[in-house]
Amino acid sequence: MTIKIKSTNAFTLAEVLITLGIIGVVAAMTLPTLIGNYQKKQVISQMKKAFSEYAQAMQMAQVENGTLDTWATIPKANFDNSNIAQNRYFGEKYLFPNIKTLNICIPTSSECWADNVKNLNNQDITGTTHYRNNDPGVVSFITASGYSVYYWLHGNGTGMWYIVDVNGPKNGPNIIGRDIFSFGASWGTSKAKIKPMGVSNDAETVEYTRDDIINGTNGVSNNYKCQKTSSSDQPLGAYCGAVIVLDGWEIKPDYPW
Repeated sequence: MTIKIKSTNAFTLAEVLITLGIIGVVAAMTLPTLIGNYQKKQVISQMKKAFSEYAQAMQMAQVENGTLDTWATIPKANFDNSNIAQNRYFGEKYLFPNIKTLNICIPTSSECWADNVKNLNNQDITGTTHYRNNDPGVVSFITASGYSVYYWLHGNGTGMWYIVDVNGPKNGPNIIGRDIFSFGASWGTSKAKIKPMGVSNDAETVEYTRDDIINGTNGVSNNYKCQKTSSSDQPLGAYCGAVIVLDGWEIKPDYPW
């Protein structure tokens, strides 16, 4: 009796290694893009959430306390944006009751805000106290949604800077324009409106064009423009949130990511 053994086709070790090598090369080329796109989507999602939650908080505060022009801190003849008592009062009276918080730091500290905030050039910000925990007049807090906030009210009582770290102080990279974005809240006679810094007060029309914000032209401060440039210890990238909003809440390929 003769037993016939069928021959089978199989990959050689060399062929397997070549295939794995090709897969590795393709993965090395595509993974950074996939990871970057995922990170961008997460940033946009948290930006929108922070934008929406602040707007809702102010609406609820006005239902409870009357229109914003009647609030005790607005306007105030001796209003002082470095006065921690005023910034505390604003938060405790109007803001914190309407936003779920995990921690509140009065004044700001590393418990709620990163100690080493960097600008778009990846340089430590030392040219201003703003964005940093060494400003004794600023309040910061961490929300239940996972982002942290650093804020102070304008000295003339017409609004505030409301800076958001979309993934909190401990997760990095803590870079303005990457995970830290600057919003402004301004109020007129009866309404409080939040906007990315660089967008007009009604948060719909343009205060500066996209090119102005990127290039630092037509009145946009070089300290705030959304572009990686020469050495700077200023908050370069402070207007990057406006670019994202003007692009339809999208981080486009030419954004200085």
